[in-house]
Parts: sequence; structure tokens; C-alpha cells
Amino acid sequence: MKALIILFLFLINTGFSQEIEDVLKSRKFVLEAQKITDDEGLANPANRKLCFVLLDSSDIIVQWVANCDNNGLGGITMRGEVTSFEMKKQKIKKETQYSISLNCKMDDGRVNGNMDIEIYSKNHANVILKNNTTSIFVPKEMKIFGKIVPLESSKVMIGSN
Repeated sequence: MKALIILFLFLINTGFSQEIEDVLKSRKFVLEAQKITDDEGLANPANRKLCFVLLDSSDIIVQWVANCDNNGLGGITMRGEVTSFEMKKQKIKKETQYSISLNCKMDDGRVNGNMDIEIYSKNHANVILKNNTTSIFVPKEMKIFGKIVPLESSKVMIGSN
């Protein structure tokens, strides 16, 4: 009985499911936010249906709720394309982690950003989005913490431009 419990604990605590690995490799996933931190270090809880990073092959949507009304949902929606994508897999102790670095152009080219995504086992992830432009709507740096969900399973609400 003790061996079964140890095996069960080992299986639930190691690495990614094959589904998450496949989703990351296909570039069809959503990071649904649970918390967002702006460049001033102010952390706010987030609604996972309204705050997210959505990747569909080379298309990207970044949306978050702010104190403005640019997307019809009370936040900002930026659509764009991924111009470079690099993914690495590494083992740290018994944990598998993925790191994804990508560059993207959003909001009709007015926002150029670098995004670093760290995905830990059990699909927990964080994103650091660095804005390389002087957009008044996008902070210079934003951190998003949440979970990776397959694109077809996500129930996010995408606002208008």
C-alpha cells in the first residue's frame, strides 16, 4: 500500500502531461491570468476569462482589464503576429520546465514586444511582456501569472479592437 501511495505521489508531481507538451509544440494555447503585475510592481488579481495571452500558431492576442474601455470589456485587447518563437525544455531536479521566448508585433505594428514565458509542471506559467515602444496604453513591462490551457478548451472572452 505504501508503495502505491509513493508511486501515485510521484506520478502527480512529475512533469507535464503529454497533452500540455503537445499544446505548447503546436502553439495553440492560452495562458489564462490569475494575477497581473505592472512595471511599477503593483499586483492585481485577474479574471482568467478577460485577462490572457492567446497564441494560435503565429497569431497572438494579449488582453487585460484596466481602468479604461478600449476593448468593450473595460480593458485593452492587442492582436498581432509572432515574428520569432523559440522553445526550450529543461529538467530542474524532478521538475520539467519549458521556456518560450517570442517577439511579436501587435496593434497594427504600433506595439513591438518581447515575451518570455516560463511554464512549470502542472501547467502553471508566468509571462514577462516587455514593450519596446512608447504606447500610452501598454506598460513598459508587465508580468502575468496563470495557467496554460489548450486553445480549444479555453473559454476566454475576446474584446474588440
